[in-house]
Amino acid sequence: MYGLLIRGRGQIRPEVVSMNKKDSKKYEKILEEKKKQIITELLRDNEDYSGLSDESMGDLVDQAYKMAEKDLIFGMSQNEKATLQMIDAALERITDGSFGSCIACGQEIESKRLEIMPYALKCIKCKTAEEKETMHMSQQSESLQQYIGDDALGGDSDESSDIGISDSLD
Repeated sequence: MYGLLIRGRGQIRPEVVSMNKKDSKKYEKILEEKKKQIITELLRDNEDYSGLSDESMGDLVDQAYKMAEKDLIFGMSQNEKATLQMIDAALERITDGSFGSCIACGQEIESKRLEIMPYALKCIKCKTAEEKETMHMSQQSESLQQYIGDDALGGDSDESSDIGISDSLD
């Protein structure tokens, strides 16, 4: 059912599970609405584009969104930028037929996960494993910092060595 595909120069990637067209369209609509919501909030918060939210303008608003989106990217938070990028990537995956498949294992991403985060890249199992690995790496880094001490992480090494030299001369 789920196999591994070998693609180019020895790269092994999981086989992609395709989502049915009905569900794809549902998530495409959800993603487009989420994107529009983020951009509308940005437009509302930005005085230069506040007049674009008038719904009587119809298609003009859609065109303005596309034109203003690049300008707004400079003024938005990192979280908003990342969310818009993930939404755009998810919309591309819908187009290429890979939406709904975990990028790590190829299994179908659970619908309850996609309902909450329609731009999710990984299934719950793979995302949990990734978070555990990240937490483990963070703990190792903290342990290393404690072991090395503050001097190695930004203390004034010249001052420390001067003290060490003068102490040894006495």
